[in-house]
Amino acid sequence: MREQERRALLDRIDREGASVGATVPESIEIDGESVPLSDLVRRAESLDADRRTALRTQVRRERTRLREAIVDDQVDHETAERYADRIAGLDRALAHLDTDDDIEATARAAEQADRKRWQSFVTRVRGDEDADGRAR
Repeated sequence: MREQERRALLDRIDREGASVGATVPESIEIDGESVPLSDLVRRAESLDADRRTALRTQVRRERTRLREAIVDDQVDHETAERYADRIAGLDRALAHLDTDDDIEATARAAEQADRKRWQSFVTRVRGDEDADGRAR
């Protein structure tokens, strides 16, 4: 495969939104065992947190393996195209698997940051701090 073709494929893989319209692979091979990825993604909400975390790790590992095969020029252009399509599907699966946990964690972190800013504001307004911002 020519360098220009490889760069174009890698740009396509790494582009934000590359997984839009991509199909989640029916299954992926993990440790010699076929895992029904699309089925697991469809019922991701019902999976316990440990299983979802393990599945995300496995999908990321497979994505990295396929991408590195393209980067290291281990495959021909046709195979690299198939890998790029599969990577887009894996990215789509990751988006589905990451959503719920990340939204909840982000919301909690934002709420805690808001509370801390509010407490700091109230402390300053009350005059409970000196000029350096230290509590009295």
